[in-house]
Amino acid sequence: MERIRQLRARQRCIAWIMLAAALGVGCALRIAHLGGVEHYSPDENFYTYFAAQIADHGPGAMRPEFAKYNGDSVLWNYPSPTRIGHLPFVVAAMEIGGVRDQSAGVAASFIFSCMSLFLLAWIGVRFFNPWVAIAAVAFLGSSVGELGMSRRAWQDSPFGFFGLLGVYLTCAIISNPRRIWPYPAFLAAGVMSLLTKQTGVISYGVCAIWLLGYLIFGLQWWREAILLALGGIASIAVTLGVWSMLAGSMSVALLAATHSIHPTSLGLDYLEYCCTGPWYHFFYLLWIVGPLPAVLALFGAAVSLFPRRLLPRVGGTGALAEPSCAPIAAWMTIGFFAYAALYPGMQCLRYISPADGTFALLAALGLWYLLALARRAMSRTDHRLLVVLAVLGVVIAGARDYRIFTSVVVGSGMPDLSVTDILKVMNR
Repeated sequence: MERIRQLRARQRCIAWIMLAAALGVGCALRIAHLGGVEHYSPDENFYTYFAAQIADHGPGAMRPEFAKYNGDSVLWNYPSPTRIGHLPFVVAAMEIGGVRDQSAGVAASFIFSCMSLFLLAWIGVRFFNPWVAIAAVAFLGSSVGELGMSRRAWQDSPFGFFGLLGVYLTCAIISNPRRIWPYPAFLAAGVMSLLTKQTGVISYGVCAIWLLGYLIFGLQWWREAILLALGGIASIAVTLGVWSMLAGSMSVALLAATHSIHPTSLGLDYLEYCCTGPWYHFFYLLWIVGPLPAVLALFGAAVSLFPRRLLPRVGGTGALAEPSCAPIAAWMTIGFFAYAALYPGMQCLRYISPADGTFALLAALGLWYLLALARRAMSRTDHRLLVVLAVLGVVIAGARDYRIFTSVVVGSGMPDLSVTDILKVMNR
């Protein structure tokens, strides 16, 4: 018995060391390419301009920006002033650094990207197991899309964090639905997603629908489900209220939001060129920028969606801390991937940022499941060798994905992370 306890303690120690190493490497890869952007995109310049106006003149400076945006159709091709969820953090970076340029947005992107790594690690440890957490952090740490966003002044890294935070709070509610604090925190995370980007309706909506389904059909808690639905309506009202306060009126705010999703022919032509193509192009892009996580995520999705059938083969539901939390990772990933693949003009890696963490989680879950499945058919010695080979495989795959990032994204200086841009540079 004592020997078993010592063995488990040693395994926990190794797991924590590996997790710390994965987090350290992920952050180091992001640090390595800070400040290397020569030309920023118009979107980044707009976000920087909005943040600088707030930093110099306060939130009231946004009212004329709303009027200007609504009055000039050319501006409808660029970010709307309704996208303000991440701006307080950019403004804070401006005040701390004493700057008014894109470096403040880069600082916010870098910090939120690193925070996503730590949040994903906690999700993995808390609701799955430490080995899933290690692999998930490793996959997200070397993700081409995440690395590309962390060095730019876009809003997508904060947006991805808010989406992953919603997933964490969804899991927290499912694991212990009687606790009160996750509910208002979940609604607040939803507001931040809605305020940051229009597609926040996907990340917030997927989590909210799953939670409502769990409360109604899983627990039959109708009163709690109604309260959650009312809270969701209140969170939408808060979002509209913030927009109205900044714009001066509800009608002005809604007009700006409407214009932002109906660009002119110039904007549509750009999206047609860079981000539109056959649906399979998007999945082909995922394959060429990260083949190992792409394949493993298919197995992870199967485990997430059919846990009662598949988990008994590797020791039952007790193999994961909270197996009931797994499906939300699959549905978040499916939601954003389907949107990017099927909706015209959305085939771009940064548009799926809220699903980056859940995609990495699915890949890690798939790897863990395959190794657990092999353990039942192999000797202990052979399985240990297989685990070592799997670790080496993840490291080699991560190095390969990082090389794609440095040679394709950094080396070419591409202005975005679209399907067309990446495929063109890679001659695919």
